[in-house]
Amino acid sequence: MRALSITLILAALFCLLFSATATADYDINEGLWEITVKVEIEGMPMTMAPITNTQCITKDMLVPKSDQYGQECEIVNQRTKGNTLIYDIECSSPGGSMKGHGEATYTGDTMTGTMEANMPSQGDIKMITKMSGKRIGPCK
Repeated sequence: MRALSITLILAALFCLLFSATATADYDINEGLWEITVKVEIEGMPMTMAPITNTQCITKDMLVPKSDQYGQECEIVNQRTKGNTLIYDIECSSPGGSMKGHGEATYTGDTMTGTMEANMPSQGDIKMITKMSGKRIGPCK
């Protein structure tokens, strides 16, 4: 059951990372980006390995939607401050719900971000996600 919970948490985080959109004029070079996500789960004795994915990023779709089956995430209370996208997120899946708050800052060819989330349905597990990204070329 614990392994299933961890899998659901990771799926929800991917949904979070790949579902934010915005229309602000960010300092971002559009193209193919490599994005790495590191997740820390409060109270978990082992460290989880970072997860890396590549995505085509544009100013209209800063972080494309994930293809994760069964994930329903909604960005709420989205706003911008300079090159930073600030948002709250609410996700639901067959394994439970998640609520979080995050920020992602784009600067030309790089991106950094953080998100804190809680999963009340899993014993109020607290997760801290650190994101980093870099442009690696044109979209294919």
